[in-house]
Amino acid sequence: MHSEYSLKIILIRPPGIGNIIDKVVKDKFPLNYKQTVGVDILNKKVEFREGKIASLAIWDINTKYLHKSYYHTTDAALIFLISQVERRLKMLRNYI
Repeated sequence: MHSEYSLKIILIRPPGIGNIIDKVVKDKFPLNYKQTVGVDILNKKVEFREGKIASLAIWDINTKYLHKSYYHTTDAALIFLISQVERRLKMLRNYI
């Protein structure tokens, strides 16, 4: 018997570090990355136990475009930070 779970995961990144989905999820580092409107979405199915499948909706969001509607129904979030960590954390508090 197969069970399927749906999860929404958001990857929050500051401007200027490019697409996290390509780098972390797909293990690719494209040289010709094209700037987007701040949100990239990947849907992926992963078997984590025999007969147990997770359907993942992975949202890669630039903090410049972060809006409450993007994380309203989120199951998990990863926040990627670069320089000026303290200032970025203060900015992110506005969205939590």
